[in-house]
Amino acid sequence: MNRFALLILPVALAACMPEAPDTGSDGGVAIPAAIQGRWGLAANECTADPSIAKGLLTIDATTLKFYESRGTLVEVKSASATRLEGTFDFTGEGQIWQLQQTLDVQDGGAVLIRREYGPDAAPGALRYVSCG
Repeated sequence: MNRFALLILPVALAACMPEAPDTGSDGGVAIPAAIQGRWGLAANECTADPSIAKGLLTIDATTLKFYESRGTLVEVKSASATRLEGTFDFTGEGQIWQLQQTLDVQDGGAVLIRREYGPDAAPGALRYVSCG
């Protein structure tokens, strides 16, 4: 094989490789759009003053924002249009921790089921209603 072929072969092979799926605007990890928004543990959390709504969860492309803590998505284990399983780095009340989370939108976008896994995880599933 000549030198030119050895130089061009990696470029040609790279062009044939399938492109990685885009999971966000910058190609990094992202929470699916159907999961993003405001969610309340009770319907009145959606209309309460956000500074006192302790059961309000606000989700954007990379962050879970709770009353006293914030979780940033660092790894996606699996995802679909309405479900995400991933690892989040949390901060709040002067502490730092990491939890696995599953976020699952149900009932046509009206309900979000959140489950935590890990040593500091809350037991059971938490059911949120869409703030709309």
